[in-house]
Amino acid sequence: MIGWDKVKYLSVHDASPKFQKELEIIFDKLNDVKIKNRTIAIVPNWGYKWDIRKYPKFVQLMKQKEKEGWELVLHGYSHSHPNHIPWYDLFFQSKESWEFYKLSYEETKNLALKGLKIFEEVFGHRPKGFIAPNWRLSDEGYKAIKYLGFEYTSSIRYIKWFKTRWEKCLAVWQDPTRLKLSKLLSFCLTKEKVRRIIHPRDRLNRIL
Repeated sequence: MIGWDKVKYLSVHDASPKFQKELEIIFDKLNDVKIKNRTIAIVPNWGYKWDIRKYPKFVQLMKQKEKEGWELVLHGYSHSHPNHIPWYDLFFQSKESWEFYKLSYEETKNLALKGLKIFEEVFGHRPKGFIAPNWRLSDEGYKAIKYLGFEYTSSIRYIKWFKTRWEKCLAVWQDPTRLKLSKLLSFCLTKEKVRRIIHPRDRLNRIL
């Protein structure tokens, strides 16, 4: 487990009404964590079944967190992909993480716009950041996200600030029992700062 002293960015991913109870627990546990850069990655329509416009309790929680200093970012549209890659499950144990994998410029733009439309309708503003599920964007996908006016996106090792630079900042997952690569990534860390990523399906008793 990475100590909080090494954490530059804190991000709660997969924010969806599907995980309302888990999210409430996560934010309660993080209440006293003093990290300046905090984001919540919103999935507008998880699995094509959880449209956030239909869940006012979820929206209320997200707006409250925003008032408390959390930044809301767009995390794809549905976090789903019909053609997941089986070998990937050996490491990430997830069939829901390939939404933007290998999409063309137009495909990326159109899918991101679907999520952006819902986000803006619900929260009344455009998000500054876009994070693809599992950070998987093609080169053309990066161009599409930049074209849509986002200020930044990210990969596993970098934050891509479109107007300035790539910022090296490794994403480390919260629960290494769920994501096997997390232990390997943690082992490879030097003294650099990291992004600590928490998911609703992590073991919530290990957040702190």
